[in-house]
Amino acid sequence: MTTQSDKRRFKRVDYTIQVFLETGDSRQTYLETRDINMRGIFVETEAPLPVGVTGKLTIHLQFGSQSEEVNASFQVVRSQKAASEQPAGMGLEFTEIDSDSSITLFNMVKAHGGFDNI
Repeated sequence: MTTQSDKRRFKRVDYTIQVFLETGDSRQTYLETRDINMRGIFVETEAPLPVGVTGKLTIHLQFGSQSEEVNASFQVVRSQKAASEQPAGMGLEFTEIDSDSSITLFNMVKAHGGFDNI
């Protein structure tokens, strides 16, 4: 049997970080993320945005004493209420990411075991 995680092209890595989302005139800060990969991020929140919402996001990554940003456009592709073992939150797919942000994200995911075969 093939599971959802077997179908993923990019492995998720557990990573908790602050994410800033802009949607229209609204700017929100979310303090809890569950996992991230090269395609998107899951944000834990009791008030997830509806599926289909688009916007821009910024993530500040720390590499030792260096700090770098990942800037991307996103679309909400999953929105869920809390269940027995699943937190409430939303899955964001990166729809556009600049090359510098892509390299930064790749390095972070790789450093946390997201590319076992590289």
